[in-house]
Amino acid sequence: MSIQKIKSNGYLEFLSGKKCPITGSFSVEIHHESLFREYSGSMKRYNDFQAIPLKKELHLYSRHSSGKEAFWKKFSINPYEISINFISEYIKTAPDDINLAIFYREKLIEQKDRWEFPSKQKYKSF
Repeated sequence: MSIQKIKSNGYLEFLSGKKCPITGSFSVEIHHESLFREYSGSMKRYNDFQAIPLKKELHLYSRHSSGKEAFWKKFSINPYEISINFISEYIKTAPDDINLAIFYREKLIEQKDRWEFPSKQKYKSF
């Protein structure tokens, strides 16, 4: 698959009503995490199905000032599992882009063990 932007306004709207999986705060910004090797944030090719709601302060001052792996390890959280859970919940709403959501959820499942994240999850329930 070539590098391209994957947009889903419905999914971003869905995420905007979710809590930060780290703090439990509803005051979130949507962070486009680069979880697939072929999609690189440095290349400005965002995939909305890799987005994660983060508390504003975490997003601006912690995540963007540290490396992706270091940030998630700091909180003992696997971002793949978070994304899989959010997409699974989104699919239950029967969105117009359900096939795209299912495709990217399966792609995340395939790659979720790409990094070794601690199995202990401290994130707040959605």
